[in-house]
Amino acid sequence: LLPLLEKLDNEGNKVISFASWRAWPRRTHINDPEETTYKFNKEMCSRKNEECFELSVRNDTTMLEAYNCDRQKPGQKESVMPAEKQIYRADYVKQHFIHYSTVTATTVMPLKEYAAKYGRKRPFPDPLSRFIDEVNEGLMLHSKAIARQDTAGWKKNCHKDLKSIDQCRIGFPWPEDGSNKTNDKDGWEYNCYVNPRIDNYWAPLVKSCLKELGFM
Repeated sequence: LLPLLEKLDNEGNKVISFASWRAWPRRTHINDPEETTYKFNKEMCSRKNEECFELSVRNDTTMLEAYNCDRQKPGQKESVMPAEKQIYRADYVKQHFIHYSTVTATTVMPLKEYAAKYGRKRPFPDPLSRFIDEVNEGLMLHSKAIARQDTAGWKKNCHKDLKSIDQCRIGFPWPEDGSNKTNDKDGWEYNCYVNPRIDNYWAPLVKSCLKELGFM
């Protein structure tokens, strides 16, 4: 990461955004939902007539591996998630609000000074910010954990024979064999893509380091 940050800094970039959509945890990498299921409990599930469960990653895997199921294929994203994640220079960003660099050293410049320097009057988007090149520079896997209430009705949302009430937030990855099937043999509909570079290189590397430290 450090060589990439140095490169970006040398180019004059101050704010770098990642166009990552939220990834889903693979069903094969989480603990059995039936072990922690709540049925018809609105207080726990936020829905009166749906069941939910406490989603947790198996002890023999990692968050990186479990959430390696992106809603878009690996590579440059076709669409950008509004709530992007950012890496920014703290001495340049004066105020950062949740996902956005709302005030920077550039945007607080007097308008005439700003227009003279950058040749435009509108200070947004920030002229020293850009999205990262996810093919040649870096890729972020958005592995935000799925909360209990987000699993409410998951069977309905994920199975082809049931009427969904929301999007499926449990990962059932598309096969890599080019098949035209839209669901697996048990009827669970495919909804995300595995990044082979993560499974084959980064995940084993993380596991190896964790084992050396005694965490696995």
